[in-house]
Amino acid sequence: MAPIQSFESLLKSQLEGSGLDLSGNDLIRQFEQMAAAEIAGMPMPQGGLQKALGTGPGVWVNGTVGGTMTGDVSPLALQNMDNQMTSVLFTKQFLKFFRKLPRKPSTNLVYEWTRRLGYGGGRRAPGFVEGGVPFGGTSRYERDNATIRFHGELCGVTHPLMRASELGGLALNAVQEENKNGTLRLLQQLETIAYFGDSTILSKDGIPVNYDGILKQVQNSSFAGSQIKDMKGMPVLPEHLEDAARQLYETAYIPDISSLETLCSPSIITDFSKLRFGIDRRPVESGPYSATRTGIPYEGHQSNFGFIKMEPHIFFQRVIQDKPIVAGANGFVGADPQAPATPVTVTATAGANTASNLPGSVQQYYTVSSFNDAGESLPALAVANVTPTAGQQVTVAITDVSGATGYRIYRGTKSDGSDALWIADVPTTATTTNYIDINQKYPGSGTMVMWQNDDETVVIPQFLPMMRWPIAVTTTTIQWFLLLYHTLVVKAPERFIIFTNVGSLG
Repeated sequence: MAPIQSFESLLKSQLEGSGLDLSGNDLIRQFEQMAAAEIAGMPMPQGGLQKALGTGPGVWVNGTVGGTMTGDVSPLALQNMDNQMTSVLFTKQFLKFFRKLPRKPSTNLVYEWTRRLGYGGGRRAPGFVEGGVPFGGTSRYERDNATIRFHGELCGVTHPLMRASELGGLALNAVQEENKNGTLRLLQQLETIAYFGDSTILSKDGIPVNYDGILKQVQNSSFAGSQIKDMKGMPVLPEHLEDAARQLYETAYIPDISSLETLCSPSIITDFSKLRFGIDRRPVESGPYSATRTGIPYEGHQSNFGFIKMEPHIFFQRVIQDKPIVAGANGFVGADPQAPATPVTVTATAGANTASNLPGSVQQYYTVSSFNDAGESLPALAVANVTPTAGQQVTVAITDVSGATGYRIYRGTKSDGSDALWIADVPTTATTTNYIDINQKYPGSGTMVMWQNDDETVVIPQFLPMMRWPIAVTTTTIQWFLLLYHTLVVKAPERFIIFTNVGSLG
């Protein structure tokens, strides 16, 4: 006898005498009737269904009988097990920086390279008299190095979930899915620090574990004044791209600008499309659309020195949406596990600084959270405020939070902190950490990075490729590490142009 038929026969034999209709062999109907009988108060052998389900959460109301059964009866409900999980998160196609940057094997934990600073003798005349000797020059070189950093992600699945997956009770492979999820979690972080990385933010033990990203390495170079274009809230226009192409051609010796990579905030590409709306109206001869179609997808700018191809990039935001964590809002659940506590004492004071671009006579509200290796705390929303005048800076002072390695600062103009957006990450210093705000980062502004993408310009020295490292099993959660050992080196900062604080056309 088939197992299902045997179970049905057993069920029918136990229910005889209960007054239930046992005609047919529909197992689902037998369960429904058994539940209805229990709700109606009919005696059930062996303790009854309600007792068996009484420990679970949830409520089941049977409309026919009118009774209510407490307990989790979801195992008895008809379920549709999709073979494809629905996801509204980013995919690997959004990870562009880390995917594009060239890699080079590093056989040691310290990566060394040599940079040529000049050929020497470029200003002399090469001619010399018969029988004489030509003058010569000496090429100049610079030796530099960078330390490999260790990056990883802890993954795990519970033993019951893994067994359910192996036995076919899930429509997905739990271990495979967690490997994919962990990889995307790790790559998302690496994608962000490729641009925003800051080596001054230490581990909880006070040890350097981070490398400087592209922005900081260019800022710390002698080319910062020429290669970083602060738009101060203004949009990037075609003339800015033309000037950038000429600069790279003349001073960075890039013969064909078409070889460049260019990533930018989505708002920048949207603005370029808006500039073309008036000239791109054209008839559509056939198809399901109206007789006129506006706009053409914007791919880039044709300069006199080559085509500048532009791609949108969503990870020019330091954190998701550049917003602080607000539990229950914008998809946020709460503070990261093991994150430090929320800052308690934060003050904001205005003072003179002629280099400041802060808008005068506008009240600024500062929202501050703390973070460490494990993650970010809930924020102190609009915890400090001040109204600077033109030509003033604001000093944000944060009293130390135990276990914090740094503080994340957001700024807005609303007293409830609802419009607060990220402006800075600041490493912890002593008992009070001060951040000087002169509008280095306009909240919500865009970014564009143009660079020559070869290993003479920028490279990721990789000590080991991504690997899966198992952990000894000590609980019913089976865990493992995903590890990737590497660093990032900008060898030729003059071959980068970075537009910061890019505003929008509106």
